Order: sequence, then C-alpha cells, then structure tokens
Amino acid sequence: MLTQTTLNKWLFVLLCLLAMSIYFFKYQSQATRLTQANIAEITRIKIETDDKAAIILHKKVNNWDLIDISNTHPTDNDKVQQILLLLHAPSLRQLPAIQTELHKYALLEPRVNVYFNDLKISFGDLEPIKSLRYVLIDDTVHLIKDEFYRHLLTHQKAFLSR
Repeated sequence: MLTQTTLNKWLFVLLCLLAMSIYFFKYQSQATRLTQANIAEITRIKIETDDKAAIILHKKVNNWDLIDISNTHPTDNDKVQQILLLLHAPSLRQLPAIQTELHKYALLEPRVNVYFNDLKISFGDLEPIKSLRYVLIDDTVHLIKDEFYRHLLTHQKAFLSR
C-alpha cells in the first residue's frame, strides 16, 4: 500500500510539472518583440519624465554622449544598452489603443515617454494581476515585463561614464 501511494504522489508531481511546463512554454512562445527596430540604427534617445528634465543621448560611432544645456558628456554605454534592449522586449499581450480607454492604463498622460530616433514608447501603469507594464506604441498597447521602467526614472547623472 505504501508503494502505491508513493507512486501516485510521484505521478501527481510529474503531472503538475508537465502542466506547468506546457503553460510556461505557451506563455513564452506567444511573446513577440515590442518593435522590429534595428538597434544599430538608433542614434538618438530622449527620455521624458513628468518630474525631471529630459535626458538626451546621442550616438557617436560606438559611444553615446549625454547632451545637456551647456555640454556633452560621455555616458556609461552599458546603461544605454539596457535602455536599447527595450526595443526588443517581449510583448506578452497586445490591445488596441482606444483613445477613450487609455486613462485606464495611465497612458493618456504617461509619466514616462522614450523616443528612439522618431519612435515613441509611452509607459503606463502596472497590470494588477501579473504586474506587467502597459506601454503604448502608435495605436497598440503592449504588456511587457516591468524591467525597464526603473532605469528610465533615474537621474541623468546615472548615465554618465565613471
């Protein structure tokens, strides 16, 4: 009796692992890139937040410079690369951007806007169940993992080379 109970428990655990792997595989395979933009072609990044001065980054050959009112400053290229990865972040879900619904996602007046050359990405609230971030590109609201938002809220000094 003990061996049959043990066998049933192991079969149950195996069944649960199989179900979880199918669920996560389906979840990951449905993700598409946030944009099809070529990262190598990006030469200008502008980060606007509602409470700080805009951060403007400009690419020179293989390095990035931060541009402020009076000067240009070399940047930490690793920090800029983290921001550029946003372009290829997995879009886990897409919704049509209906103008009357954007306030639900805090996208009517977004707290953060990022421009990659002329491409604008606006950041809204977190989706309450899975804590995914609402982002708006053109006429589509995307849900992405909340991995980039905190990098965009940093002060411009965080981008400077050390």
